[in-house]
Amino acid sequence: MKKLLPIIALIAVLAPAALAATPNPASPAQFCKSELTKVGSANFISEFAAGQSQQAAFSACVKKQNTEAAQAQQNAAKTCAAALKLNASAFMTQWGTTNSNRANAMGKCVSATAHQLHQAQQQAETNAALACKAEKKALGAATFKANHGGKANAFALCVASKK
Repeated sequence: MKKLLPIIALIAVLAPAALAATPNPASPAQFCKSELTKVGSANFISEFAAGQSQQAAFSACVKKQNTEAAQAQQNAAKTCAAALKLNASAFMTQWGTTNSNRANAMGKCVSATAHQLHQAQQQAETNAALACKAEKKALGAATFKANHGGKANAFALCVASKK
């Protein structure tokens, strides 16, 4: 519980401001299309479906994004439940709306928290992929591949190591 307190406090303070200041996380297909454009076809295929087609890589990317979004939703629900248990009155005040019973407080908390978690995951994925793209360009394809396992999935291993 001691580990959750700083996280809950951070979410309580930052969530409303962050939601107002940042766009929604991209849909899985939008994110994957953007990622494909940013890292290039060969790197994208290596990251999501080494040795397969771009279409297979795109499908794998969308599936991964859907899985990460579902995980963010589950983590958000746990975080919000812990915050509610810690201080129900403050939780209801922060997350409830003008309803007299504030019945939508949990839903608002989970939605906002999941949004933040998923957006952070997407940004971490993009940052790692761009760093690996730069590393591959600097080292050359052969050295890059040797440094990251020596197989067709070298780009994926690089991205995973940088997230």
